[in-house]
Amino acid sequence: MKVFIFCFFLFGCNFGTSHQVIKLDRIEDVSSNILGKSIEEIKNGSFSLKNENLFVRDTLFIEEEKITWPGVIFSNKNGDVLFVETNWKDRQKVVQATVVSSEIETKNHVGVGASFSQIEPYIRFDSWKDFPDGYIMFKDSLDKKIVYSIGVDSDSFLYSSALSLSSFPDTVRVQYVILR
Repeated sequence: MKVFIFCFFLFGCNFGTSHQVIKLDRIEDVSSNILGKSIEEIKNGSFSLKNENLFVRDTLFIEEEKITWPGVIFSNKNGDVLFVETNWKDRQKVVQATVVSSEIETKNHVGVGASFSQIEPYIRFDSWKDFPDGYIMFKDSLDKKIVYSIGVDSDSFLYSSALSLSSFPDTVRVQYVILR
């Protein structure tokens, strides 16, 4: 009788504690499995990238006015790959994810480190935004949640000239992919 009870307990534990690992192999996976979820759900989840477990670290984002909001940093053996954050209005719901590693790409193989000619077929050029901190951002034409951020040095002609499709050299690279 004791053996039967032990076996039942053993099998019950195995089935009851199974934990699904969520793959974040593509930027679209990040969008569908992270955005809109509660930050606590993300902190307590299990995630992988290219069949390797990701480390999840709690963090706090701070703005210039000393306003803070919670977030999470995903890392692997190569370093940080993804920043996930709520905002100061809703500290519970994930509203933005920033891909900082070339290991996570879109289904079209575009991501951090991509040249302008690689992203050009997938962006809406008329959607560009110029930010004073030296970034030019383009929305993805296929997925409105994806924004490609290109860093521009202050001594670059792109920093001070009118933007046109032909003015972008292929030497500029995507520094971040932002999902909102």
